[in-house]
Amino acid sequence: MSPGRALQSRIQEPNAGEPESDARDCADQPANSAAVAAALLFLLSMGTLALQIVQIRVFSYSINPVFVYMVISMALLGIGASGTALSLLPGLRRLPLVPAMASCLILFALTGTFANLAFARLSSHIDAASGLTLLSPVAGIFVLFTLPYFFSGMGVALLLLSDRKNLGRNYFINLAGNGAGCFVVYPFLPDLGAPGVVMTIFAVCGIGAAIACWTHVRRFAWLASAAAFLLTACIPFAQALFPYQPDSSDFYQATVDKLIGEGPGLEKPIVRYSRWDPVGRIEIFEFPDEGGRFSGDTRALLFAQDSGAPSVLLNVGQVPATAELLAESSLYGIATSLRGGGEVLVMGLGGGPDLIASWQAGAGRLTGIEINHAVLRALGEDFREYLGLPAREDRRFELVHADGRAFARRFLDRFDVIQMTGADTYAAGSISGAILSENYLYTVEAFRDYFNALKDDGILAVTRFGLEPLKIVTTASTALRDGGATEPSKNFVIVKQGDLWVLTLIKKQPFLEHEIALIRQFVDGAQARQPDFSMPIFDVMGFTLNKSMTLLYDPGLASDESPRDPSGILGEMLRAADSDQLVEFMAMQQNFDWAPSTDDKPFFLQMNRMKWPSLVDLFAKNKINNPFAWSVHNYLSIVVQIGIIALVLILGPLVVLRTRGAALAASAPVAAYFFAIGAGFMFVEIGLMQQLSLFLGHPNYSISTVLFSLLLFSGIGSFLSSRWQLGIQVTLGMATAAIVLGVLLFGALSGRVFDALLVSPISLRISATVLMLAPISFFMGMPLPNMLSLVEKQMPDFSPWALGVNGFASVMGSLATIPLTASIGFSSTFQLGAAAYVVAWLSLQVYLRMTPSRGAPA
Repeated sequence: MSPGRALQSRIQEPNAGEPESDARDCADQPANSAAVAAALLFLLSMGTLALQIVQIRVFSYSINPVFVYMVISMALLGIGASGTALSLLPGLRRLPLVPAMASCLILFALTGTFANLAFARLSSHIDAASGLTLLSPVAGIFVLFTLPYFFSGMGVALLLLSDRKNLGRNYFINLAGNGAGCFVVYPFLPDLGAPGVVMTIFAVCGIGAAIACWTHVRRFAWLASAAAFLLTACIPFAQALFPYQPDSSDFYQATVDKLIGEGPGLEKPIVRYSRWDPVGRIEIFEFPDEGGRFSGDTRALLFAQDSGAPSVLLNVGQVPATAELLAESSLYGIATSLRGGGEVLVMGLGGGPDLIASWQAGAGRLTGIEINHAVLRALGEDFREYLGLPAREDRRFELVHADGRAFARRFLDRFDVIQMTGADTYAAGSISGAILSENYLYTVEAFRDYFNALKDDGILAVTRFGLEPLKIVTTASTALRDGGATEPSKNFVIVKQGDLWVLTLIKKQPFLEHEIALIRQFVDGAQARQPDFSMPIFDVMGFTLNKSMTLLYDPGLASDESPRDPSGILGEMLRAADSDQLVEFMAMQQNFDWAPSTDDKPFFLQMNRMKWPSLVDLFAKNKINNPFAWSVHNYLSIVVQIGIIALVLILGPLVVLRTRGAALAASAPVAAYFFAIGAGFMFVEIGLMQQLSLFLGHPNYSISTVLFSLLLFSGIGSFLSSRWQLGIQVTLGMATAAIVLGVLLFGALSGRVFDALLVSPISLRISATVLMLAPISFFMGMPLPNMLSLVEKQMPDFSPWALGVNGFASVMGSLATIPLTASIGFSSTFQLGAAAYVVAWLSLQVYLRMTPSRGAPA
């Protein structure tokens, strides 16, 4: 028999494993069991998204960034695996719906609790030195997180497939629950902390399941109530149950290990301040004895964000002379000293040394911008007197909660100095699977914004470390040339202090002779004073400032001594910038990528050229030599390995389905369709998050607004499209055309809207974003439920498998954004999402040709 006839015969024959009707509830259940199941679906969907959001915060704090991708992706594989399990065990679909949903909720909560219990105690063993591979010993820890998501995916799939006639409505409930989950975490995170939020999520899920059992499935009520009581009783003890540990390879733990190792008699540091924030967990540590000293007599506290991003809080309030020392003898004070009495903007506050030095150096007005509210609270309230900062009544000094770049874009020609010292803005990418290491503070467009915010003779002061200043030079040179500078080398002065600290001073106009003379005088004075900048908590990690300053480059240096930099290529780089041959110069560099960062490719810290992993990288121990940084090359190893797992879980069920006699002829177009819309949804979602992060001024505003809009309006589109009688061909053809058109129009018109509303209140910008996203989101909700309904009607054995394929595609789509955007940029990746929907529509045409043209979904 031909594949086509076999398929037609298979469709027309009754399916022994298929539910006999859409009304599958047991007779002893109340008539409103469908409504109760829908409420449980909403709760499960909300809890799943909320858990993903808070776990990203936890993972960012507790493990090296190279592993965050692995953990989240392994977790989301659980959702795809639930579809695979349903296709292999069709008997699960005949379970009474309310007990099945309640069981999934309780198992989601219990396995999630177990996974976090284990992770909190074992995360210290997840070390970059153990290798970045699924075959490394730590992979077993990650597998734990597949369990709660497996049961979450199982519950969602059971309800979606339980009632084909109301699939669009149930899909809307699922997405609406996800949308609600986008917002429930952030309001409670600062007060409850991540452990309390995690435990509360599980407790609420348990309580909802228990209530449903008491009203509908009494034989399970006591068991469900016991689970709910146990979960709820654990909330006050959440911190003890989930004592999340800082990343063992990050700055804080490495500092402790080195200090204790070099002096066994030293005591461990005391936590003086700790607060969870949507942007990062802030901790301030006091090191006993000499470990917590600066310049010999000033107490110094270690500031850490997510156990890294280190800075110091200096007790200037008790030792005022320290402020003078910072202002006159360190990189912190150079820029402001050149513009005494001017208006200074400090972006990224850390522990406040920039604020102290700039104020002491004579800033007429000082504004500090910080994206993390917990930092503002610590510096502006808890440690204000400790730092010796001006009183709250002093209007010349202001701390503002905002994204630094977005704040700068609101002002033209205002500031005399804009200063950033090691500032980083890591915007979270897809909540569904990846955290993108983007940095929008150091792009060509960002430098244009800074130059526009500076007065004509204003100075941009950027301090970075190691070889990073070379990329600052290429990026700033490009922005200067775009602004009309013909010889960018005249707009730079570069000063080094210590082994790693490099300050790059940049002006819109060439530095004047008297300005260069003042800088040389500052450097010479600091060298003559030879200040004691010893600071053990930094010195042990190589970030010492306790060395004289060196003038690496200024436009007045003689050609035979310019520039005096250890990298050996700074001079060539500046000469290439002057001759407009920077692109050709960078193409010649073999090992490093010094290409300017742009908003479309904002990966400032990724300087290694991307290479595809070898078989050795995939299946041997792939040791990470530098635990403080990751590369796209290392990341690709994980992408390929996760892809292999997804492929096995996609193809594996086909073998079992074949042995059951299921027709496989249409499996290829079904897989292509659901894979394309899964990956396409992720490409569009992440592209929107990226493009909106600057407009909304905060990564979390972008993430929450995009997710909420996509999920809510996709759900509405799903619900309404299931009600009209246009047929699947017309519905999905219209949806595909609308998505493609929407992506193109958004790319063409959104920039104008952003520029027009940039200085508007955040509420107006969020409202405008929701309105812009509503049309495209509406149509993005149609492809999955309409096609799933058709597959469920014609090939019910394949419908749970199709959901699994879609889940795996979401994982792969989110993971693929890093190498894709590093290669082609966010804009092209965004457009690739629209192309994926076209692929899905073509797959639909192939499927319809291979199946009898009967019964499109009602």
